[in-house]
Amino acid sequence: GEARRVAERAIALDAHEPYARFVLERLSVADRPAAAETHLEALLARVDGVEPRLMLATILLRADRLDEAEAQLRRAAELDPMRRGPWRMLRDVTARKKDRRAELEALERYAALEIHDRQAHLALLERALEAEDYERLAIYAERAVFVSPHAPRVHEARLLAWAALGRAKEAREALTDLRLAATAPRQEILVRAAEALERKGERRAAAEVRAAIDAAGSARP
Repeated sequence: GEARRVAERAIALDAHEPYARFVLERLSVADRPAAAETHLEALLARVDGVEPRLMLATILLRADRLDEAEAQLRRAAELDPMRRGPWRMLRDVTARKKDRRAELEALERYAALEIHDRQAHLALLERALEAEDYERLAIYAERAVFVSPHAPRVHEARLLAWAALGRAKEAREALTDLRLAATAPRQEILVRAAEALERKGERRAAAEVRAAIDAAGSARP
């Protein structure tokens, strides 16, 4: 109560006083979101910043005002492109809007900044696999090795990407790492990789993948 009284006195002296607006927003956000929004807008009229934009976006998201929230988050990302928070929230907003292109952009930007987020990197792999975008898949997979070096799906993605691009040396390296994984690779990935290498004229590398297919098949009970 005392904090509110002092902040309101400060507002009476200066309607855009940023510290007072910040305090009043914090005091209002839980039960008076409309008032919190008003305080943030007044704060932003005086001084722009990432934090108030993120707070305003959070309020807008709770009200399902997705377009407005996205606009606030894009401005926050513009103010500080190296901040992870705006891109993480943008990924969620664009997913709710079913904007696949914008969601992928936000996921890429977030993953590039948050190099230790395993789920983000694996999500990128799935998106590139789904789109059969093998150039991006190769880039994502090589990055993901540093986050999930023992994940079979990472090495499956590496194998398939390099095979599709006709890069036999890299495909062999991925196959070697895949053989060391705790679980057997998916047969369909091996088949696709072998066929891709054959199409590229890389018959020796394709034969190695075919041998891995046979080995995995004979290991089944």
